[in-house]
Amino acid sequence: MLIASEYAPTSCNFAETRKHETLHYVDLSASLRKSQQRIKAAVQRIDFPTPSKPWHLQRDARVAPMSDDRKRLGLVVQIAIQRIIDDIDREAVAQGQRRDEPHLIDAVYSKCDSWLETPVKVAKASLR
Repeated sequence: MLIASEYAPTSCNFAETRKHETLHYVDLSASLRKSQQRIKAAVQRIDFPTPSKPWHLQRDARVAPMSDDRKRLGLVVQIAIQRIIDDIDREAVAQGQRRDEPHLIDAVYSKCDSWLETPVKVAKASLR
């Protein structure tokens, strides 16, 4: 979490910015927890190599044969969960936009006298 360095850690501006940014973190954490079962199911469906069926006998057109099994394993897992990752990203962007609606940001600014004394445009730019 990044908070503008012009805010002293003991200031109202810092505290309110931190509260607001923490809400983004909470939203993303909830989204990740909701996706855990989908991720687990996707990983369980991966056809991992076994002694009777090593990598070189598996045919997956999305993953070219490689000499480095760790790279291949990483790609296979990424392919299996990429759609879920994309869904999490889309949800995070949408939630972030909802959290940063102008009336909600104005409510954050109204909590600190120092924001009311300085041009709000400067403070708003540091929150987004």
